[in-house]
Amino acid sequence: MQITRTRRPVRVLSLTPLIDVVFLLLIFFMLATTFLDTRRVDVSVPRIDGGVGGIAGAFMISIRSSTQLELNGQAVSLEQIEARVRTRVRQNPGQVFQVFPDNAVRLQRVMDVLDRISKAGGRSVTLERQEAEIK
Repeated sequence: MQITRTRRPVRVLSLTPLIDVVFLLLIFFMLATTFLDTRRVDVSVPRIDGGVGGIAGAFMISIRSSTQLELNGQAVSLEQIEARVRTRVRQNPGQVFQVFPDNAVRLQRVMDVLDRISKAGGRSVTLERQEAEIK
């Protein structure tokens, strides 16, 4: 008696569903990803023709270091700057604010000050480089 075994045919796996899933994931991540950072701060730096000093009647904010801020020559904190800017804007909506960062100040600190001025309602802000003192 001879027993014959029937062999099952070998199934070939199709890669088509896998490729479809990969393309769907690719499309999903392309649509869900933001490629541009739309947050920005518009800074208008005026051209100053000679002379040193500020604009008449402007609030002058000096950023001396990562911890020291001055408003019109008086040491203040970041919160105090926001409160004083808010008060000044209520009195004079067209108030000009000048920001003078030292060369050693980090950009993030400058942006924090500009952000606080903006939150308090200050719209006319100039950013100027602090000139080195000559002795």
